[in-house]
Amino acid sequence: MKQLSLLALLAFFCAHLQAQSLFEGEYILFGLGGQMENFKDDLVSPVQYRGYSGAAALGWHSQHGAWQNNLDGHIAIGLQSPATLNNVNNQTTTISGSINYNLRYRLVNSEKQALFLGLCSANLIGFRQHNLYSNSSLSFSNFISYGLSASWQYQPHLKIWNVKLPFAWQSEFNFPLASYLIMPGYNRQFFNDEAGLRKHSFIGDFWHLEFRHNLVYPLKNGNQVRLSYHWNYAEYNGLNYLAQAQHYLMFHLLFKL
Repeated sequence: MKQLSLLALLAFFCAHLQAQSLFEGEYILFGLGGQMENFKDDLVSPVQYRGYSGAAALGWHSQHGAWQNNLDGHIAIGLQSPATLNNVNNQTTTISGSINYNLRYRLVNSEKQALFLGLCSANLIGFRQHNLYSNSSLSFSNFISYGLSASWQYQPHLKIWNVKLPFAWQSEFNFPLASYLIMPGYNRQFFNDEAGLRKHSFIGDFWHLEFRHNLVYPLKNGNQVRLSYHWNYAEYNGLNYLAQAQHYLMFHLLFKL
């Protein structure tokens, strides 16, 4: 009887520890911040362009027990200029963004750490309008990618002078293995009112990687504030070479449902 009571108490204690994870629950995400974007697009220019944008994010994050289920996206609008040329009027107005979905299962769980592995749909879009071109002023790129995903969570239980600091950390990595590409064709942007290039590619023909790092501060009402850095890189080595990298820093507010 004592053994059964101890087992029941242990099960209750473990369940209680699980409930203490600040990542548990469902959240609506809002974010505001800035983005630096670099791109090299042969359709636009042989030189690399770089510039800054304002960015906003919206999403839904869910974690219950061993499952993690996230859907979010961001949009950014800004200007880019040649990175290696000074005193020129060349400039692009760029609208870019991403839409991601992740489904992960927890493989490692301890009091302070958790590791999730699963699948992702990582979609990166970009539309660029050049201010000096008339014939081919518009360039665009769409990477509709899918592959593997991982997430690591760390709750260090920090204390300074016996005062608890409830900060936590979460890092995420998306590694697509295949992508459906929608881009301008080699000698024309559109053909029969469709993008000139529509192609399903596997890794090697394209590259698409994404890292996310979040410093998390939980509020007493269950909501969260996060300082987030995201790096999103995509490359297609076709007849029109294209590479783009987004670095964005954003404050996220997560409202617990």
